[in-house]
Amino acid sequence: MKFKSDFIALLKYKKSEDGGRQNFALSGYRPTIKFPFSEMQTSGIQTFIDKEKVFPGETVKAEIKILSDEYFKHQLCENLEFDFREGPNIIGTGKIISILNPRLKSEKNTIMDSRIIYESNKTYHNKIEWLMPTIRSESEWIYLNNENSIQEIIESYFDSEILFVSFTRNESFQTEKTNILGKIKEYLKAQNFSIWNKEFSKVLQFNKIGIYRKGIKASH
Repeated sequence: MKFKSDFIALLKYKKSEDGGRQNFALSGYRPTIKFPFSEMQTSGIQTFIDKEKVFPGETVKAEIKILSDEYFKHQLCENLEFDFREGPNIIGTGKIISILNPRLKSEKNTIMDSRIIYESNKTYHNKIEWLMPTIRSESEWIYLNNENSIQEIIESYFDSEILFVSFTRNESFQTEKTNILGKIKEYLKAQNFSIWNKEFSKVLQFNKIGIYRKGIKASH
């Protein structure tokens, strides 16, 4: 069965001065799309909702039809972000709001599998700004003096109840904030790992030598 559109997304077009298009895009525009968990790119037809044209710097909701839907079978979920491009240039970003083609939806609904979490972690790390603990700090890294304080750190830093933990391609997982300490304790001081919020916009990165740092998605 063919679907007119595969999913609905919120699209944010870059400003021209930030590397975006030099002029507006009309509904029906077809840039390439790249999801964070795959190196493959696919054409994605953007049918704007309640608009006929979008200028650089604007945000719009759109129905998206991708041309390689079979390749992404059971791999997409709500809140998954992606880039859209003209050639090698990223001209905007998108976030999936709802999936219309059930063949594309993850079999675990909004639960990402280990590979997608791991690949998303690698992609979004490149977009993170690391926060300095104080204005006098020389490094963003903080010593973890007490393992029992980790739950408090996580509780105070993340608003979302759903968190993604990235270890390796086969060991990454989704969990609830209230249950996370028991699931990561065995990895402390044994393996490097990162904890992300549901939108992949905030991260805690732990190093096995007993330090951690906080990061947020860059605005540019």
